[in-house]
Amino acid sequence: MNLRLMAIIGGTFAFTVAVGALVVWVLVSGEKAASDGSKQFAAALVGGPAPKGTDEYVRGVRSRFGEITSARVIDTRNHRVGRGNNARTYHLSDVLLQTAKGPVVIELEFDGMGIISKDISEVYELAPRDVPDDSLSDNEFVALAKAYDRRGGYPASDLSVASVEVPDAVRQLPAKVRQLRPKITPSPELRDAQRRLKCVQKAKGDVEKMAACA
Repeated sequence: MNLRLMAIIGGTFAFTVAVGALVVWVLVSGEKAASDGSKQFAAALVGGPAPKGTDEYVRGVRSRFGEITSARVIDTRNHRVGRGNNARTYHLSDVLLQTAKGPVVIELEFDGMGIISKDISEVYELAPRDVPDDSLSDNEFVALAKAYDRRGGYPASDLSVASVEVPDAVRQLPAKVRQLRPKITPSPELRDAQRRLKCVQKAKGDVEKMAACA
């Protein structure tokens, strides 16, 4: 084996090791960034300062589920989408909330620009069946499933927009307006005209029957 071949093999090996080390560093750094960002967002939901660019998500979660008494990060993981050269990866983080409408699990996406994204790009609710295994205790999962069913049995897909609750008084306005409409009693002449009109309509063109209506 000559020196040139040994140099090629050695260079290839070194390059492979360097690429592997870079991949590991990116994954570890990305997970740490997602974990730190998730903890900051969780703290903001219970009253702390919102991380930069997350104000709309904080308002959206609060408006959808009401007062939030606690928030705990239960899982952070790398997520891959696409195939081959079009594949890309980013981190997901799941947070368990205790809210006025019962326990909720929301998922945060860190799919921003750059190799390592520290910014939250999307927030949505997870259905109980999509919550990672072993991230909740049995009791927590049962409570989550029951609360989820009480809320209608479907996840909130976009929590970047604050929902608007319509007060009961506003929803009851149409019925109240109908009750306030004046009841008009038709005159005898109007009732007679309406009776004749119905008689003519029933005659369906029969001259004798139409004459009888008169």
